[in-house]
Amino acid sequence: LRPNFSTFDSLNCLRYRDAMRATETLRTEFSGFVLKPNDDLLRICSDALDAGLFEELEAWLSRLVSGQQKTDFRAWQMLGLARRELQDSGGAFHAFEQARKLAPQDARIAHSLARTALEAGFRSAHLFKAARALAPNDSQVLLGNIAALLADEGADAALGELARLLQAHPGSHDGH
Repeated sequence: LRPNFSTFDSLNCLRYRDAMRATETLRTEFSGFVLKPNDDLLRICSDALDAGLFEELEAWLSRLVSGQQKTDFRAWQMLGLARRELQDSGGAFHAFEQARKLAPQDARIAHSLARTALEAGFRSAHLFKAARALAPNDSQVLLGNIAALLADEGADAALGELARLLQAHPGSHDGH
């Protein structure tokens, strides 16, 4: 038996059309969405990110942080993620900077700020140092620190840190 590719293609077209309709419905609903006190901001934002609604999420969160959610570090954090998905490293950096001011002990925000600074071409070794203080064994922070040292201080500093990392964590698969 051979597969019937014409049926397969028709099914894929129907699924694609249904997915496009669902995405358009989400876009329409999201553009007019108003956050209520009991709404789960993180779930809403995660769903929007998963659906690829980066521009819509960025616009919606920009409105939120300039109004009712300006002191909500989660809104700033999610805005940073949306801007990162849109390849707006400078805008993402600004959003993560605001989030860090509101939640200075949050390791994920510290790492996101450092990573975004590195991606934007800003000096970032000092930001990775701060992230390491909050998450000393996070392999992504440790490796990001090495990349930041390479960018900020050169190969010798980065290789020296890599050697220290591998000595301290000999079983590290990420570091090898």
